[in-house]
Amino acid sequence: MQLEAFLYNGQTSKRTRCVLEIGMDGRFQLPNGLSWKWQQLKVSQRIGHSARFLDLPDGSCLETSDNDLVDQLCTQFGQGDDKLHILESRTRYVLASIILTALAGWWFIASGIPVIANHVAHALPAGVTQELGDETLSFLDEILFHESQLDASQQTDIRSQFQALASQQHSDFRYKLHFRDGGGMANAFALPSGDIVITDQLIALAEHPDAVIGVLAHEIGHVEYRHIIRRILQDSVLPLVITAVTGDATVATTVLAGLPTLMVEAHYSREFESEADQFAIQQLQANGRNPAHLAALLSQLEAHIHPDGETEAEEKSSIGSWFSSHPGTEERIRILRESEASTR
Repeated sequence: MQLEAFLYNGQTSKRTRCVLEIGMDGRFQLPNGLSWKWQQLKVSQRIGHSARFLDLPDGSCLETSDNDLVDQLCTQFGQGDDKLHILESRTRYVLASIILTALAGWWFIASGIPVIANHVAHALPAGVTQELGDETLSFLDEILFHESQLDASQQTDIRSQFQALASQQHSDFRYKLHFRDGGGMANAFALPSGDIVITDQLIALAEHPDAVIGVLAHEIGHVEYRHIIRRILQDSVLPLVITAVTGDATVATTVLAGLPTLMVEAHYSREFESEADQFAIQQLQANGRNPAHLAALLSQLEAHIHPDGETEAEEKSSIGSWFSSHPGTEERIRILRESEASTR
């Protein structure tokens, strides 16, 4: 059998055309006079109609496009592996690989990215977000908020209860409560630095002090679980992966620059909301407070947002309430009321 090929000596890029006479025992001779057996070759796998490479023990190499003859010789002399060619030449295997790739991509987006984001977020020192929190609050004060009109004594009372709650946390966050006049916004939110903002309008809706403390405990939960940072990182896949692989936290901190804009349209996932609610329930119960008052405030907020049958689409277009940025209200109310029953 004759095999047409190019010979590379392994020292330069120069190639020599040759025709190899393959004997019955698999032996052949090269133009340089050396003789080898086919069994001594290392044959590359077949991929479509691309050229094959036959590596020789002395470092030289043969290149040929006669794939059918190479396959025949490999079968005859027990050399080579055609598994890859079988896979890529069978339609069912190609379709299966496409489906598996799609499923792997879906899993990475749905599960892999949140897991990595959680790991990276908890690896960042609490102090990294302090300066960013100050900048974000200044930005929001310019476009959304005004100075609080809440009575000074009431501010002092709420702040005192908040500090008592914050002092019970064992993290490195420096918690600070800020009161703001939100205009038409009954809102509260947490920055990843530990700064928590609550508006006069939300406090006015609360019929019991435990409801306000419940909201603040919920927001502390978002900070403790690093929900804001995790959301930003999940939306920034490339820096997230680089940080996870290299351990370089500076790459992750660069994407946090988008925090001010994100806070304007912040919407937590149901998973994050559930975690923060459970945290609030534990904190309230540990301090002898009733989670049912937080449930009552959520009910009031729902009525406040839908006074005239406002549609869900209209609600989502608004940044006006703690309700709209914290989804799954009916389920949350149910869980909070059940927690009240469990403490009796």
